[in-house]
Amino acid sequence: GDLWELAGGFGESRAGKLRESRREFEDTVLAGFPEEERGKVFVFCSFSKPFKLMPHLFAAWIRILQRVDNSVLWIMEYPEGGKEAMGNLRNEATRLGLKGAA
Repeated sequence: GDLWELAGGFGESRAGKLRESRREFEDTVLAGFPEEERGKVFVFCSFSKPFKLMPHLFAAWIRILQRVDNSVLWIMEYPEGGKEAMGNLRNEATRLGLKGAA
């Protein structure tokens, strides 16, 4: 994959919010893909808090994204410290050579 987008976290009910936020998901996670390619995108998801992504695990995610065409890693952003953690992950993804991580 050559695009990495991050989407906001869920509220009280993860499953319910996911169903309700389909349009938001398409507008954020799939935004970098051409319209005709959006049905071919493979979305990997991490529902853990970003600070739980240890460096070796995050590096493994990056290697997976680099090997899987049209793939994206969707990481939930939590209110407590989420913005800072997500910025750090974007920077690390760029450092590890993932295109479109910023």
